[in-house]
Amino acid sequence: MRSNTFIQFAATLVAFVAACLFPAWSMAATHNVVLSAETLPNGQPAYKLLSHTSSNGTVPGYATEATIPGPTLFIKTGDKINVQLTNNTQSPVSFTAPGLSTGNSALAAPGQTKSYRLNARKAGTFAYHDEKAPMLGLFGAIVVDESNGHVQSYVDGDGTIVSTKRSQLSKEFVLFMVGSTFWGAEISRNGNQQPLWANPDLGAYQDDLLRFHVLAVGPGHTFHLHAHRWIEPGSSQKAPHIIDTHILDDLNNSHVFTIKAGTGVGPGVWQLHCHLISHMQSGMNSRIHVVARDSGQSADSIVGASPSGAIFNNDSDQPGLVTFIVSDEPAGWFRSARGDALSPVTHTKSLEIIPPGSSVHFVMS
Repeated sequence: MRSNTFIQFAATLVAFVAACLFPAWSMAATHNVVLSAETLPNGQPAYKLLSHTSSNGTVPGYATEATIPGPTLFIKTGDKINVQLTNNTQSPVSFTAPGLSTGNSALAAPGQTKSYRLNARKAGTFAYHDEKAPMLGLFGAIVVDESNGHVQSYVDGDGTIVSTKRSQLSKEFVLFMVGSTFWGAEISRNGNQQPLWANPDLGAYQDDLLRFHVLAVGPGHTFHLHAHRWIEPGSSQKAPHIIDTHILDDLNNSHVFTIKAGTGVGPGVWQLHCHLISHMQSGMNSRIHVVARDSGQSADSIVGASPSGAIFNNDSDQPGLVTFIVSDEPAGWFRSARGDALSPVTHTKSLEIIPPGSSVHFVMS
């Protein structure tokens, strides 16, 4: 009996010491994420979140539809993710997350289901996407936060660097710079996610704490936000490098920062865009409107054009979006993402019909 008591005491002591020395490990969670790949009305593929369960019991509220970008997965360092993907499109698709270890990158044929495993060993925001044609719509973000809840510090109006926790944030924005377009999503304070679609206008109250997750899939872009500044990641807290523009590398890259809305400038409407003029002129140009809290004005973001909006053969009261794939294939330089479905009617894959107010997106696949 005395021996058993000693063994139990020793086991408890070891567990306690491990929790103190390795807090991230002791609080690590396992996430089981079930996704499907769907085809949107304009022909673009998109990921849809079917279910997300976690061993720590905390998951955000996701959109019920397939979205671009796909659902943003929030986890912490040390967590593990098991992903199950069912392919409901007509082309093979996959799931990979460069920067995080992927246990399997096999393609799922139409109608097939494949499984993938990820380990979150480092903090950061990472893109996940299809390996074959990621720029067309099958992309999303995984945010790996520190287990202590701290996120990127912000620059206050007097230049003070202020430490911040995620619980203090008012909103988070996920922006993918792809082709000629920003693809956006908004995460509210309570974790609920809203798709903002293509080139949305972001909204916030003055002094809201906002965290931006800016990502590129494919060719890199240069992100610039007017009237605000933030700390360059990796710079010293004692002598931080303050920036308002950041270059994203090609293939897969991300940039994460926190700002205090309207700091030093007050309410207003401020541009955000790619700093390469030709990209900005091609459409990679949006805005954030900052309003005073007592002004009576709305601080809601304005949703952009949607692949499920008003386009030929798809009735909707929302602005629609058609996408052309630019390639070097003879007789197919510009073809609609839904060209195969349209060609029996239009007799070409390169014709789209949209009403006034809808948009066109070009992507080099």
